[in-house]
Amino acid sequence: MISFGAKYINSVNIQKINRSNDLIEPCEVYCVELDPASDEDIDAMVSVSENWDSYWKFSELISNCMKYYSKYKDKLEGNKFYAITTQKEYLHHLEPSEVLAVSQIYKNDNDIKLKYLEVKPDDIELIKKPYVFNHIGSGMLNALKNIFSDKRIKLFSSSDAATRFYKANGFKESENVRSEMYYEA
Repeated sequence: MISFGAKYINSVNIQKINRSNDLIEPCEVYCVELDPASDEDIDAMVSVSENWDSYWKFSELISNCMKYYSKYKDKLEGNKFYAITTQKEYLHHLEPSEVLAVSQIYKNDNDIKLKYLEVKPDDIELIKKPYVFNHIGSGMLNALKNIFSDKRIKLFSSSDAATRFYKANGFKESENVRSEMYYEA
């Protein structure tokens, strides 16, 4: 089977900070779906996870999941992998240094479960470096909302900060299950 790697899904806007004058400018980024059957996509995710020095290590979990599903394709059904990238051309050959966020979802007939979402550590406010991009996580959520506009998106929030982030992006807390949140289009 020939695999062409990541495929373009849609574009979303985030913010880019021009460090020469500290002005914030809109920046279009691109959402791609990663293919666990593609060695190229797995290699890109392995590079992403090796280069991101992150507390959460979700990028490493995602690359390991992709490796697992590449071997056990019968277990892949419903699992999808996405990335947000600044790369404008040749999206079928994902450049790891251009990846700003990664996510894994599980899709069933009724809803979507967001399993993991991680933003490049250099570009989050908690990092004490002058970051370049802003609202990357929101951009990833907007891309997923566009892709799955007819489904409810559910997730489990891991912290108070994460809960505030998801609420700011239109998610609501479940009344029945602790830490569960959902987005209803």
